[in-house]
Amino acid sequence: MRIVVNTISDPVYPFTTFLAGWVGEWKKCNPEHEIIILIREDERFIPDIDVRMVSLKPPSSFLSTTFNYKIKKELKRLQPDRCFSVMPLSGMESYIWIASPLELMMKEAAHTRNQAEYFSKLQKEVASAGSIVVFTIAEKMWLIDKLKIQEEKIKLVYKRPATLPAPAGWGERESVKEQYADGNEYFLCHPTKSVEVLTWVLKAFSGFKKWQRSNMKLLVSAEAELHEEVKNLLEHYRFHDDVVITEARNDIYYKLLRSAYAVLLPDRFFPATDLMYAAFSCEVPVLTAGASACADVSEGASLNFIYENKEDLTRVMLEIFRDEQLRGQLVNKGKQILAALLEIPIAHPFQRLICNS
Repeated sequence: MRIVVNTISDPVYPFTTFLAGWVGEWKKCNPEHEIIILIREDERFIPDIDVRMVSLKPPSSFLSTTFNYKIKKELKRLQPDRCFSVMPLSGMESYIWIASPLELMMKEAAHTRNQAEYFSKLQKEVASAGSIVVFTIAEKMWLIDKLKIQEEKIKLVYKRPATLPAPAGWGERESVKEQYADGNEYFLCHPTKSVEVLTWVLKAFSGFKKWQRSNMKLLVSAEAELHEEVKNLLEHYRFHDDVVITEARNDIYYKLLRSAYAVLLPDRFFPATDLMYAAFSCEVPVLTAGASACADVSEGASLNFIYENKEDLTRVMLEIFRDEQLRGQLVNKGKQILAALLEIPIAHPFQRLICNS
């Protein structure tokens, strides 16, 4: 079976790394499948699996007609048995839309002058998809309410844990804190590509430091291309000495996670449930955005805050810092949820979609 995965969505949001992780797991289980990944020509991605890469110039806008045509022309040449795409492909029937750019579309809809025209165009773009994959209930309801998409067409998928590191011992915790946080406790902020998200996270941390005069640090795991922008944010930041920027490499991230006081997963529409389960495994409390994939499945094992609301994020930071009993309750609940999840054998989401589409 030949399967093509288009990871190109728009000029700003690259999804190659995110999708490649799933494709890699899937390929290991199904080595007989031929997999071709369409990527942006400016991306430097080296897969660790046997896949073919085809690079294309990214579009000028999310709903670019020219780019839509390029993708369809390339797919016609490749003739896949199944096609996954992270952008709508109007007029191309039965492809499977991995609807990750929904956050982008929601924001674009909120600021457009003619919302009716925008929704009409978007509805036309997505109508031909055979299935639509989303990662949160909020996204599913947005598609149903705003675009009038049939509910049975929408597949809600939560990412299962891929890496489950063990909790750190006392000696390791002290060593990591000494190396990265001057020996102090720290909140670990999950990798994000959004400067907007990091901006309000820093504002929330300012609120925490003003209310709770402690030595608590904030470690921000940022993609390399964001380091300069983050440094610019910190240039006039009052608590810049309490913020540490680290690389977003998995080995560093999981090392920091094992010794964190709490982990912050601020993105609402990023499918980070596997990172939440990793935190449960490390016995680290989770702070996450409400109406996100993590909040959907955490069942009370996380402290949830209102997305992009810095005051509410400050509130949960203070809550977890001041209440050790709450901290223990969250850790125990997380371990229970993870244990129950691992008892259920669930097929890989892509495999399930191939079989059922």
